[in-house]
Amino acid sequence: MPVDLYYPGVQTVEKAFQPGQVPGGAVSTLGAFIGRSHQGPLVPTLVHSWSEFSRYYGTNYTDLHNAVNDFYTNGGNTAAIVRIAGSGAVVSTLKVYDDTVIGPPGAATALFTATAANPGAWGNELKLVVTARDKTNKRFDLAVFKYPSTEPPFDPEKRNTEWLLDQWIDVSLNPADARYLYSIANVPSIAGSVYVTFSGQSYNPSTPGTQPYPGSAGGTAFAGGTDGTYTTPYEPTTAYSAAVASLNEIDQPLILNLPNMTDPTIIKNTVQAAAGQQTTFLVVDTAVGLDPTAATTYAKTTLALGSLGVAAPSFAAVYYPWVYMPALGSAGGRQSLHPPGGAVVGAFLATDFTYGAWRTPAGAQMVIAGASASERKLTDADLTLLNNNHLNAIRYVNGRSTGRAGFAIMGGRTLKMFGMDKYISNRRSLIEIGSNLKQLTEFAVFEPNDSRLWERLRSVCSGYLAGFWQGGGLKGASVSEAFYVTCDETINTPNMIDQGQVNVECGIALAAPAEFVVITIGQYDGGTTTTTAGL
Repeated sequence: MPVDLYYPGVQTVEKAFQPGQVPGGAVSTLGAFIGRSHQGPLVPTLVHSWSEFSRYYGTNYTDLHNAVNDFYTNGGNTAAIVRIAGSGAVVSTLKVYDDTVIGPPGAATALFTATAANPGAWGNELKLVVTARDKTNKRFDLAVFKYPSTEPPFDPEKRNTEWLLDQWIDVSLNPADARYLYSIANVPSIAGSVYVTFSGQSYNPSTPGTQPYPGSAGGTAFAGGTDGTYTTPYEPTTAYSAAVASLNEIDQPLILNLPNMTDPTIIKNTVQAAAGQQTTFLVVDTAVGLDPTAATTYAKTTLALGSLGVAAPSFAAVYYPWVYMPALGSAGGRQSLHPPGGAVVGAFLATDFTYGAWRTPAGAQMVIAGASASERKLTDADLTLLNNNHLNAIRYVNGRSTGRAGFAIMGGRTLKMFGMDKYISNRRSLIEIGSNLKQLTEFAVFEPNDSRLWERLRSVCSGYLAGFWQGGGLKGASVSEAFYVTCDETINTPNMIDQGQVNVECGIALAAPAEFVVITIGQYDGGTTTTTAGL
């Protein structure tokens, strides 16, 4: 039964259940990536394509860019991105002055300031051009360009269309105007820029004779942006822990990858957070250049995830080795070595879309799109070593059985060595079911705790589980063999009702192995948490 409930909401608890004890949805998972970038938001940001990612995070390519590109190449759709910026990174700015200010502005007060949307030297390539439209009525146009420093000096009189990022036509500094600059150019306006923000003075409509008008005294170039440093005082453990915690605001299951991050403390902290939240599954990269024995030592001994608790290792899987993928920004088909995590996360989401979370993206048909070679050719002995130690191999398949040759994902195990959740498909099914049942039963908080509520909860949970079974996510020839739902006086005693708690017990038969899992949902008018126990 649920325990330690502290605030209104839903709790799910998992525990092992044998078949002999059985009494008479839409896929919502997102990809997620955390990594270094010289440009981009510092908060979790959803992107839906490679072009949208590039718009936010630029083209100064890092491991993060490689992973996200591989993600979309392999069928990924929506991804949550968290950028790790260098310590001391600073935003670039440009001050715009009233047209009465002539020459260098000196100590003059700026009319408004344009600020790069996020820190980094990337903002120093931004240019802002203000064009007069109707000076009598104080209306003007704005255009923002990203003009490379390698080009000839920027000429604001030219169209510069190929460098144009954003523009706003016929705007005003009058707050009563429908084209008020600060309202339409800043997020969350539909026309809001992902590159710059504006702040500063507004017109006073009651004194039209003194209304200012932007001029050119401040020039066009942004300045002052710096990338910061990834050396001291930058502290990677702190930075990644904060980034992982920031993903808690996303109320959907996540398949998370930290591209080319192998630091054991950071990986263990992330797995511990995933196990605590029970909605995140971590795809782990090994370091480049490891042989199978060294990769196995890293996964089993260096990480030592068993120290985090019995279930924690089931929230992570390691993929090995690295693969050659198209090099971003290169011509002529050049290839570069990438950690496989980005492509693997894309394969997870593509499989979810086609089948469901209960299907592991693995097998001869699961060829990594774009992979031309692997870092290491694996022998039968290598494959045996990796499989026995729950490292998921990527190896060449000839395509005779599938019609598609290439480098395929040939493993579906978590880093847990025993139990039903040693299989990725089972752990992900539990994440998906637990997340959906939690959301579906939230209506029960503060409802009268009686037999009518219990019947509604049984109906909602049974309906969802029936759909999951029909889709192939549970075994059994009938719903009675696939799951059961209990919500009655046997698990909702007078004492529990008096404490404001209502419990639902859902027993599910996972597709493999031959074991049941019981998910107990606890609603409490004083608490919500999600825990996993007993696997």
